[in-house]
Amino acid sequence: MKIGIRALVLFVLFSYGLGVSGANVVIAEPDYAKWGRIAMQETAKRYRADIVDYKHLGRKTDRPGIVSESFKLILNSGTRQFGIKVQIWFEQESERITQIQFTEEGKPSGSAGSRYRII
Repeated sequence: MKIGIRALVLFVLFSYGLGVSGANVVIAEPDYAKWGRIAMQETAKRYRADIVDYKHLGRKTDRPGIVSESFKLILNSGTRQFGIKVQIWFEQESERITQIQFTEEGKPSGSAGSRYRII
């Protein structure tokens, strides 16, 4: 009888420990996640294609108070697969987007891609 109670107590303690340790796990979202979601939303609207891959290329400060985040997205449209570079400029303090640029890979180097400004 003592062995059964001891086993039951150990089982309950072990089970409780697993439940509590799993509940304490917190995964922080990267700083660029918000801008990545915007890049994917705007790309999906513009190209009407499936986004099959996504990569954050980096953040840089272009001029005082203005920051840009860059992403590369791979899209499928029918039998065609192509890459798009999306660059989002925003005010660092307010996070207000000032400009978004799309550059399709494989376009001639003189082609700057399409841009639009948000005012």
